[in-house]
Amino acid sequence: MQRIYILTKIFNILSLQKHYKAKMRFIQSFWLSIIIHVLKLTLVKAVYEDEAYITDWQLQNIGHYNCIMDDPPNNRFFVLSASDQDDEFSKLSVINQLTGEVILRTNLKYKIVDSMIDINETMLVLKDKSGKFISFNTETLFEIEILNEFENFKTSCTEFDPKLQHNIKIIDNEILFVEDAKDTLRITLPPKFQKIEFLSTDNSTNLKVLAATEGEIYYYYSIVDNKLKTTWTKDESIANIVDYVFIDIKSTSLDSVAEQIKYETMSSSIFEAYLVRISKNFNRLSKFLKENNYNPGQILTKLITFDNDDDEAQYLIEQDMKFGFLKSLTVVDSNGRISAIDVMKGLAIWNIETELNNVIAMEFNESEGNLYVFAANGLYKSYKISNGMLMGKSTEGTLSKNISDDVIVEKLERLGNSNLYYVKISQSNEKLVVDLSKKKGVEDTNNIDKDENTIYICDHDSQGVYGYIINQKYQIKQSWKHNLNENEELISFATKDTDPIVNIGVILGDRSVLYKYLYPNLASYIIHNNDSNQLILNVIDTITGEILYSQVQNDVFDSTSPVTMVFGEYWIIYSYFSNEPIPEQKIVVVELYESLIPNESKSNSSMTIDPTEGIFKPSAITAAFFFPEQIKQMALSHTKFDITTKAILLELVNGQLTYLPKSILNPRRKPEELMTDADKKEFMAAPYIPTLPINDHFVISHFRQILSGKNGKLVSVPTNLESTSSVCLLGYDLFCTRITPSGPFDVLSPTFEKFNLLGTVILLVTLCLFLRPYVASRRLKTAWFVRG
Repeated sequence: MQRIYILTKIFNILSLQKHYKAKMRFIQSFWLSIIIHVLKLTLVKAVYEDEAYITDWQLQNIGHYNCIMDDPPNNRFFVLSASDQDDEFSKLSVINQLTGEVILRTNLKYKIVDSMIDINETMLVLKDKSGKFISFNTETLFEIEILNEFENFKTSCTEFDPKLQHNIKIIDNEILFVEDAKDTLRITLPPKFQKIEFLSTDNSTNLKVLAATEGEIYYYYSIVDNKLKTTWTKDESIANIVDYVFIDIKSTSLDSVAEQIKYETMSSSIFEAYLVRISKNFNRLSKFLKENNYNPGQILTKLITFDNDDDEAQYLIEQDMKFGFLKSLTVVDSNGRISAIDVMKGLAIWNIETELNNVIAMEFNESEGNLYVFAANGLYKSYKISNGMLMGKSTEGTLSKNISDDVIVEKLERLGNSNLYYVKISQSNEKLVVDLSKKKGVEDTNNIDKDENTIYICDHDSQGVYGYIINQKYQIKQSWKHNLNENEELISFATKDTDPIVNIGVILGDRSVLYKYLYPNLASYIIHNNDSNQLILNVIDTITGEILYSQVQNDVFDSTSPVTMVFGEYWIIYSYFSNEPIPEQKIVVVELYESLIPNESKSNSSMTIDPTEGIFKPSAITAAFFFPEQIKQMALSHTKFDITTKAILLELVNGQLTYLPKSILNPRRKPEELMTDADKKEFMAAPYIPTLPINDHFVISHFRQILSGKNGKLVSVPTNLESTSSVCLLGYDLFCTRITPSGPFDVLSPTFEKFNLLGTVILLVTLCLFLRPYVASRRLKTAWFVRG
């Protein structure tokens, strides 16, 4: 028996040695690949200043240059400009002559007609159209004083005229000569040269020139001692945005997979399709193993690392495409210039002149790949777009044969995602429905409100709100209207947000539910009573025109300040500035519920509602908050599935951009002393505090000052990451960034402890490898009833 035991022990040892030798080669390759990967992940990389703001960018514009003043000691230009020729106020900017960078900008409260710079006194004197003189400090641009008269005023604004300067010649709009008895200075002018905005020379060896082209691109040249010292370009063409579209740039790496899926769907049976997929995947695996010489370490390294920087850069581009970050922001200005901009970097992709005057709108039909640009005279052009890039030539058309050259289109609105457009003519107040597709009929449209081929439209102007019905023959009939009184004016209008609905109720702290009022055909508008200076909020049914809810703000409204409003899933938020009883910016939130009694619902999933027969009215809860800054406009954040907490985007009058989470603007918040234990258990519960401070972490414009102009547009578009939304402010300036209102919950943060995670995984794998023989030995001993 002892002999059998010894032989068995020797056999086990020999078997384990062979087992260990076979595994050691795999373990060495495995450890080597893991060490390489850990070193790559744990290397420390510095973050430089130019990399600190990789998620946002800004295009700063100055506008039409009206006057340029030279400040040689400080290498600066002072520029008086306007966003357009009819702008009632001027802008004052300071530009670095060496780089073209905008140092300072400020909006003036005057229309400036002349100016003088006094370098010795560090003072800038501006003359407005009323004849008054305003002095500014040249270092800070702070206003010093306003005077009715100013002695020794001498203009510093001098337009260049080659007829008055005989030693300066421009030949064929290509070359500028400055001739002297000794020297000749020569500069090649830019393509499409239009005029010289500024010229300064000593008629000897020094020259400064700022030239403008037809596309509002400015070129600066500086010659010192007959040598070209400084040159830069400033593009002012992408400004005064009229309309915009976002176009997703999709990855082509999945085209082969799409072809395979298409082939599988055409298979005669599911088993044949499955066999095709297995064979293709097996061929891919065999090819991959052969390329890596069947080496486990090399295979693992290939899976978790990159061979070179080019592969890594391409991977990052593909990742941005998959995440939905890579988009083309296509904008059009009033002069008809279309520009496509990379949303991630702010770089121009392509641009084109449409040669259309007074452009009013632009739309993109994704299913057809057509980009439409519409002018006020009824003309439009169509461009073919493929994956964000311009393809081929444009086609022209007219909205209607009945539109003549002297007709002005006041409003153009696309109906859902169809090719139908609602057109309103300003002179005759005529309404048209235009179909730009080859197929006729409402049945070819989608994502529009329709009932038996009937489309409902809700329109408004400053004097009322109107409802229209469009039948299958494109005939428009007015179904209802709300005309305002002579002393009233409609100052804000919002339709209900169409994002997906995640849940139908709000769960309270005691686990009961308040059911949201989710009727889709809603709009809200605010009326200003000019006599009492009060604001009136109305919520209406856009199908029948019935007023479902109304409330009055009794404080005195400041009619010179902006009023803005958004309509979310079941709530309305609007802001205004009041003079009495307290001069403050106020934010009012109204939430609509089916009932204020918990667990009481007036609708169910099997219930069908006919809007024309009316609908039950909502119950509302409202509250007001104070905000420390004046709000210019508001917008809602949008995500792919609308699971992320809604953010209320705010553009402030001071040029900053911030946001407030919707959970803060909760009208059911109570003072802390009135909160019950159940109230405190509610998700995101917080006591009511009337003042909302500005959280520095929510100021997404950072240090930047953004000038959006009077027609600026604040927009948000979803990405493929539910946590992330792209936000842009388009107008006089262009600014884009990304926000994560609920945090980047679907993306690993840079501070994620990869080393600890990898260390834990490696330790577990190592323990498994070394404990397995021990467990096998114990089992063998147990089987032979061996002690010890």
